Amino acid sequence: GNRDIPIRVSLAVHGSDVSADFTGTASQVSGNVNCPLAVAAAGVILVAGVVLGKQLVIWPVGFGLMEVSEQAPWVFETLKYASAAYIIWLAWKVGNMRLSPARAATTPPGFLAGLIVHPLNPKAWAMIVGGFTAFVTPGTPVLQATATIALVLLTCQLLLHPLDHRLLT
Repeated sequence: GNRDIPIRVSLAVHGSDVSADFTGTASQVSGNVNCPLAVAAAGVILVAGVVLGKQLVIWPVGFGLMEVSEQAPWVFETLKYASAAYIIWLAWKVGNMRLSPARAATTPPGFLAGLIVHPLNPKAWAMIVGGFTAFVTPGTPVLQATATIALVLLTCQLLLHPLDHRLLT
C-alpha cells in the first residue's frame, strides 16, 4: 500500500556490547517494501532475457549433440568428461578468487543484456553440453531429448533465480 511503516529502534551501549530494541516497529507487511517497483521490474526484465537466452543455446546445441551421439558416440562421451572437468575447474577458480570493490553500474541491465548472458557464456555451454551428455542416452529421439533438457533447465531457472513471486503480482 501507500502508508507509512513505522520503524522505531532504541540502541543501548554497554561497554563493547550494543543491543537494539525494535519495540514499536510495525510487524511484517506485504508488498515491495525493500525493493521499489521499478527495480523489481528491471530485475524481471533482465531475468526474462537470461531465461530466453539459455533457450536460444539449448535448442541448437541439443540438436547438434544428438546428431554427434549418433555419428560419433566417442565424441559425445568425451564431451561428458570435458564439460564436467571445465565446470569443476571453474568451481575451483571461483572458490579461490578474491573479491574487490567494483564500480557500480550506472543503469540497470535490460532484456538484451540478459539475452546475451548465456550465448556468450562458456559456462552455460558447458552446463548444457554436460546436461545432454550425462542425462541423455544416445539414440533418444532428438526432439524428446532437447525438449526434456530445455524444460528441466527452464524450470531450474524459474525456481532458482532470486526473484520473489510477490513482486510479480
